[in-house]
Amino acid sequence: MFRTSPAGSTLTLLQFTLITAVWAKTSFFVPPELFPTGKKIGEVFLEASRNCLSSYVDADLDSPCADSITVRYLHSNSLHTCARPNASWQVFGEAMRLAQRMRLYDENSYTSLPPMEADKRRRIFWHLYVGDKSLGVLRGMPITLCDYSFEDGLTVAYPSAENDELEQGTNAATRLWQAAAELLQRMRMIKHSNRKPSDVLSPTDYDTLSSYYMRFVVSIDDLPSHLLQTNVSSSAGDNSSTHHTNNKKFVIQITDLQITYHSLKMHLMEGLEKLGYFSVLGERNDLTVLRKTEIAQDMARFLQDVPFWALKVNGEPCAEKIRLVGASLLAIIQEPSPLVSRATRDFNVLLDVLSRLDSKASDALLREQV
Repeated sequence: MFRTSPAGSTLTLLQFTLITAVWAKTSFFVPPELFPTGKKIGEVFLEASRNCLSSYVDADLDSPCADSITVRYLHSNSLHTCARPNASWQVFGEAMRLAQRMRLYDENSYTSLPPMEADKRRRIFWHLYVGDKSLGVLRGMPITLCDYSFEDGLTVAYPSAENDELEQGTNAATRLWQAAAELLQRMRMIKHSNRKPSDVLSPTDYDTLSSYYMRFVVSIDDLPSHLLQTNVSSSAGDNSSTHHTNNKKFVIQITDLQITYHSLKMHLMEGLEKLGYFSVLGERNDLTVLRKTEIAQDMARFLQDVPFWALKVNGEPCAEKIRLVGASLLAIIQEPSPLVSRATRDFNVLLDVLSRLDSKASDALLREQV
């Protein structure tokens, strides 16, 4: 029987581990301009949290709760920010295995839980879901949480977003990743079928991919007004402190949604290209290249409008998404094309942003350029 989070006035080992894990992630993610000692303090909190977890880890694995997963998710995020990707991946995998063992993918597993515990499990599951897809796209890791992995698919509902504008943004990001994941899974199934790489896509496969691609493209079309892209530039020019305070919390979500959308669109475009999707209708290669430059141009324009602090707060994952689009532009620049000048212009915008972010993704893109 899985327990609920411990209650009481005494600070338990789990509570200490969770609190220090939250402090660690917060310290790492707050821009150094606002918190110059954040990285050093974050390392102290992270070490304290991991050491405390190790003191009761066996008992925690035997009887986990939502906080057990949340702690590991936060540790994984902080380790990634510390440039320890292998440790981050290992810890994230442990959180995933706990979620699977607790059947958090199954809506029925929530029915007998106390409301608060059920809500926390639901929220952390969808955070893991997005993280799983992000690792699959940005680092080429296997995608684990998907409909095909479970006999009855993913039946768990999204957290309730009624009267919760921040949760509406979180759910919008989840829908975006879910739409992308469905197309990615379909592309992989077609790729690993009996067809040869030189084979033309069948009409059925083409129609299926088209349907999934359209679902992705429109997945964030119906955003609530406070998450619209126009709020990014308007909030930057508004001197009203009340308006600024109310909108600042949403600018972070808007930034994540838009950067994620453009990077996923580029990733999916390249995957479809490799499958011969665009050649079915006889589309010339330069038109496919044009599509890619249009995606990059949209990202570059957004980067020039968004407040820089919003990019900083979104951390290294945001930088990695920008790098993904930059790498696609670099491939265009290195081939003869009438679109080289356009690609070069937008590549320089992306590289400048990455350099200002002082990101590991900037170093990776510079190495690819050499």
